[in-house]
Amino acid sequence: IAGAMCGLAGALLVNHTSYQTPEFMNWTRSGELMFMVILGGMATTAGPLLGAAVLLLIEDLLQGWSLLPKWVHEHWQLYLGVFLILVVLFAKRGLAGFLAGKNE
Repeated sequence: IAGAMCGLAGALLVNHTSYQTPEFMNWTRSGELMFMVILGGMATTAGPLLGAAVLLLIEDLLQGWSLLPKWVHEHWQLYLGVFLILVVLFAKRGLAGFLAGKNE
């Protein structure tokens, strides 16, 4: 089922952008997807959606916020990694479980 959903997502992406490169098959793309799932929470339906929204929001804030120093813009993945480690340590069920009060 997961493979079929990934195939459908890829077909929709090509249809939407009218462009496909081998960059989309890079291992970092699957890492981003795993980051979204772990961040949001694996045992819920809304967790990965919440994780994707939070990940994109944090990326935009760290990359584009002009009030932050230049070195933050250059090394934004470091701060994203620290945030993921904190979520894994203190919110065992991701952000969705943390917000629902089911943090064990």
